[in-house]
Amino acid sequence: MTRCSDKFVFLDIDGTIYEPWLGVPDSTKEAIDKLKKNGHHPVISTGRTKAMIFPRIKELDFDGILAGVGAYGEWSGETLFHEGLDPEDAFELVSNFELYGFNPFPEGVEFMYYDPKTCTDPEKTIKRIFSLEDGEIIKPYDRESSDVSKVSALFMDGADMEGFKKTLNGRYHAINHHNVLLETFRVGVTKGLGIRKLIDYLGADMENTFAYGDSFNDLEMLETVRYGVCMENGDPKLLARIPLHAKRIEEDGIYYSLKEFGLI
Repeated sequence: MTRCSDKFVFLDIDGTIYEPWLGVPDSTKEAIDKLKKNGHHPVISTGRTKAMIFPRIKELDFDGILAGVGAYGEWSGETLFHEGLDPEDAFELVSNFELYGFNPFPEGVEFMYYDPKTCTDPEKTIKRIFSLEDGEIIKPYDRESSDVSKVSALFMDGADMEGFKKTLNGRYHAINHHNVLLETFRVGVTKGLGIRKLIDYLGADMENTFAYGDSFNDLEMLETVRYGVCMENGDPKLLARIPLHAKRIEEDGIYYSLKEFGLI
């Protein structure tokens, strides 16, 4: 049960509470623990699908999960919604990525997929690019049976991003992560909408919502909640759009920002 005075803090993973070279800062772990002790609710809100949320994040005891850029939501371990891609739409994305020189990786709730035609060492590649720890969730992509929420793809030599984008026809968002990974997800699926669905389900008040992020797939989330905060290590264009900032992840930004809000 939640109370009308409860606060909800939505936390992105990569670049916000976790970096591969840093892990999760001890100060962030302490902040999440204090939020819980103070009766508030930390919630994961990530572009990663649920399958890609590795154990060291799940062990932080979040009350809820929004994954796949808002396509999937759960509360207290119960699935509330899941909006996967139609199998033919997923296949079209995978095919077009390959056509324009990318290595596609469809992402699902339970599994991370690869195409054997373009990925010869899937476990090594996926673990390196997506900072995964569990090889058991990695499976070959199957057009008929794979449950896909979104599709990301690795830039290969000669990849034609502009050519690929023309195939999207306004149906998908495309987020470029440092010319390393191109992330696509359906228009109408956002972290912001996922938050609204969760808050409506709980009968809570949007006035009591906070969110932290660092990249452009966090934009709708940061603009939806009452207090949206961009990490100082975030995308400069996002920092320019979002007025509230937290210190860099390695400077204990989450801890000090939540303390300033009086939540811990």
